[in-house]
Amino acid sequence: MKAFLHHFFFLGKIPFFSSLKKGALLLSFFVLFLGFLEPKEFKEFGEIGFTLLISLLALRPLSQIFPDIRLLRTLLPARREFGILCASLLFAHVSGFFISKDKNVFETISSSSFWSFDSFLMWGFLGFICATFLALTSNPFAVRLLKKYWKPFQRISYIFLLFALLHTFFQDPTLENAGESLLPILFLGTLWILSFRKITFRIPHFFASDHEQK
Repeated sequence: MKAFLHHFFFLGKIPFFSSLKKGALLLSFFVLFLGFLEPKEFKEFGEIGFTLLISLLALRPLSQIFPDIRLLRTLLPARREFGILCASLLFAHVSGFFISKDKNVFETISSSSFWSFDSFLMWGFLGFICATFLALTSNPFAVRLLKKYWKPFQRISYIFLLFALLHTFFQDPTLENAGESLLPILFLGTLWILSFRKITFRIPHFFASDHEQK
């Protein structure tokens, strides 16, 4: 078991890694329909998608801060597939909301109250647009089409995060909720500051394999 954990975490050897990426894509297609199959679970879809988004954004700086954990670097190429899964969860969140609340999409969007700074629906809608663009460009064709602009375009994910946080906050605009909404920004901000300053943390030797300790 110790040897397996060493290969998994410190050498980044993930069994069936290519299948993991394909599995994320297959799960994405299934999740697209969950909003229609289980609309009352729309909050859970949104929470899982939000957690996945933060995890994906944290992966790059974490891999630089903890260079000994090569698992993090191994997961970097899978961000595209799991980003599509994140967008699918958001779609299930949105479709589930409108179905469970028995709301008409077009009537809701066209109402004057929808386009208001303190409308959590507007911020959620703007986040949905960002997620849609990110999902549509998460494929080899988009990479070839956008060329050097593809990576900068993917930074829309941070705007997506901002809209998601505003969407969450304006559902319950209290001081307590504001603090909770700021935590992801503080977390990611801290990671990127450490990464930019090239601050790394080495793993203590007692986590290494017996071979490395000799």
